[in-house]
Parts: sequence; C-alpha cells; structure tokens
Amino acid sequence: MKKYMAHLVAVALIALVFAGCTSQPPIPNLTMVPTNTVPPTSTIPTTVPNAAPNIQLEKCGESVFNTENQTCCNNVVYEGKNWQLAEKDMKCVNISSSDSAICSGRVYNPIKEGCCNGERIFSKKSQGCCGYVVYDLQVPGHNISCCGGTPYSGDFGYCARY
Repeated sequence: MKKYMAHLVAVALIALVFAGCTSQPPIPNLTMVPTNTVPPTSTIPTTVPNAAPNIQLEKCGESVFNTENQTCCNNVVYEGKNWQLAEKDMKCVNISSSDSAICSGRVYNPIKEGCCNGERIFSKKSQGCCGYVVYDLQVPGHNISCCGGTPYSGDFGYCARY
C-alpha cells in the first residue's frame, strides 16, 4: 500500500511539473486522499536543557537505591551517605549524628561514652582513655590523668605511673 501511495504521489508531481511543458492539457481534478493519517510528530531535541545527571542505581536487598544520596546498610536503604553497619550489634548507624557512633563494631553514644583507641567503649563520667588504656578518673587518694599515653597520678605534678 505504501509503495502504491508513493508511486501515485510521484506520478502526480511529475504531471504537475510537466503540465506546462507538454501540449497535453493537465489532468483535471487530480487529488490524493491518504488512507492512514498520522499526526505530525514533534521534534525531539538532541540535548535536554537542565537535564538531571546520570543516576547511579544499585541493588540493596530487594530494593534499588541511588548511590548519590542514599546508602545501603544491612540490606536496608537509608537517606544520606553517612550510614555504617556496626557489625557486632548488626545495627546501621548514622555516623554524622551526635548521639551515635561505632567503636570496634559496637554502637555507642559519644555524648556519654568514649571509644578508647577504636577498641573499647568506656563511660566518660567515671573513666578516661590514655593511649590504649581505659582508666578510672578517681582512684582512692589520687587524681588520675594521662601523660604520654600512660595514666599517671597528677598528685605528684609530673608523669609517674600510679
């Protein structure tokens, strides 16, 4: 059908072009009526202004997440990039918040607790960290401080082990 329509259009155009060049009169009342009309299509630009950048998607459990602004932690999608898994507690922690952090795979509250050399959680109220050692702030009869990575008694005014 398309070949027939194209052929008919070509014949009609040739007839119109050569109508004034021949001694024959033009064909009267020649009109073409298309059988299938297709609405005109809009032109699609090759570049879209203000288009979103390429989104990087990855699988997270049964979901998909955008790596630009989301995090997959323990097969759960979280908003933001600051989520980490505390392996020992199997909890996801927003490490940018002030009320939770991770120390040696465990979740702790850095407002009330400290993490000593990434190994041990201690109470800031009653303990301190000196190098690798967690020590009690109050030892009966002594104020304990830290000097050069070693706990010492401040009562002597110099670094000395207690």
